[in-house]
Amino acid sequence: MLRSKTGKFQSKKSFVKQFKAQESKRNISVSHPVDEPITEDHNYVHANTYPVFSDSDLELGASCTIDPSLNGDWKTGRRVVELQALAQQMFCTSCDARLHLTDIESERRYGLGSILFIRCQNSVCSSLNDVKTGKRNNGTFDINSKLALEFQIFEAFTIFEPASFPVNISDLPNYGTSQLSTLTSHYTSFDDDITLQEWSTIKYIIFNNFRHLSPAELIKEVTPMKDQFVNIVKLIEISSVLPVSSVECERGFSRQNLIKTNLRCKSSTDTLDHLMRLGLSVFLAKTSAQNWHAVSGSLTVKDKYTKVTNIMLSLS
Repeated sequence: MLRSKTGKFQSKKSFVKQFKAQESKRNISVSHPVDEPITEDHNYVHANTYPVFSDSDLELGASCTIDPSLNGDWKTGRRVVELQALAQQMFCTSCDARLHLTDIESERRYGLGSILFIRCQNSVCSSLNDVKTGKRNNGTFDINSKLALEFQIFEAFTIFEPASFPVNISDLPNYGTSQLSTLTSHYTSFDDDITLQEWSTIKYIIFNNFRHLSPAELIKEVTPMKDQFVNIVKLIEISSVLPVSSVECERGFSRQNLIKTNLRCKSSTDTLDHLMRLGLSVFLAKTSAQNWHAVSGSLTVKDKYTKVTNIMLSLS
């Protein structure tokens, strides 16, 4: 016996019959059979090639021209788009008629930004309009500038890793000066001169005493010095919590889908929250089980879970 999507039992024969009927409907409603591989979207196997243009080749406005056959890959892949900036440009600059994304003829890419060339469907006009996928400042897409800045900030934080320190003490006076300036420029709450003065002292302490430590161990050692090196310790703490990717968020969504299935869809928000925390917990299973049994059995699951969590946090 098998279960349907609603959780009801049904025979294997009935399930197969229903599945084939659904597949048949899909084949009719889409332009390609469902059993054929879809190759026209997100094709990461073959590298996309784009024509190379200089900025002087492009005259912004409805009069610009470009051979659409040069770039037909705008239909594939993903884009970083600022919706408000895009929506404000979806009008023909000649006749003010509405433009549609389905009328894109070509695309010119600039890093993560793009210029879409959209043909006006007004038979009197038929102008080719250039539409930017995001805001530009002095000809540069803001998304590219922000990405470059983020890379600089992540690279600047590496000066706090003991393994990145120079081998010879003679190279230490100039170590991390430019990177620290990048951080203080980004985090405006830090005073440049005071932070640089703190860094010129604490880097010798790290070099002589903590070079063998990991970044996590270094934080424990420098935290007691917070009164003396307020700014540097704050920057080290910031470096320890910077999310380098969205893996943790994606892992949370995956865990939620594993817990809250079609057969378990009536769980309350609190119950789902507790189950997800247990599922994503990095605590040792054996220690958690011992603490669970050590807590009084007369408590509710919620109270019991709260006490066990507090115990584990105090041990970490």
